[in-house]
Amino acid sequence: MWDFASRTPGALGLRELARPWMQAVQARVRQHTQLGVRSGTDVLFIDRLSDPDAVVNATLIGGRLPMPLSSSGVVLLAQADESALEDVVRAGWPQPTPHALPDARALRDLLATVRRRGYAALGGHIHPDSRGVTVPVLGPLGSVYAALSVVVPNDDAPVQRVVEVLKVAAAGIGRELRAADLPDGVV
Repeated sequence: MWDFASRTPGALGLRELARPWMQAVQARVRQHTQLGVRSGTDVLFIDRLSDPDAVVNATLIGGRLPMPLSSSGVVLLAQADESALEDVVRAGWPQPTPHALPDARALRDLLATVRRRGYAALGGHIHPDSRGVTVPVLGPLGSVYAALSVVVPNDDAPVQRVVEVLKVAAAGIGRELRAADLPDGVV
């Protein structure tokens, strides 16, 4: 359905509203910048900007990943209801690297940390050389509408500067959503 809706002429949705803010993030960070939304037990990536010298990134526009594997999915799941979390746990997820979340308990612990911090930073969960850093984008009704993220090298560099850049952009996207008067859930 997203594929069909994204081709509708004249439709101004989340992707179009977010694009200038994503470009600003990508210009500052010079790594992959992406936008994801919840789709069942997965995160669906609806947009991505890349840099030729960026670290490896497993996502594609229109691609999906199980929520526990990506920082975007974890941010989206952190604010979801208990039934959504139970669905994710029942569906399970692969273990592509030793750093991937091993079980439901580890996932629940991580979600509590994400709620407390207001962002997720997951290193090596999909690829050992990559770290996803994600903040929530709040919709017009104040609920988490999307996840804005960057994929950076998985090194010892602090993420706080990146988090601040993402938060400014996420707030801008939220303002655009409110101005466009899109109801929550309209991608």
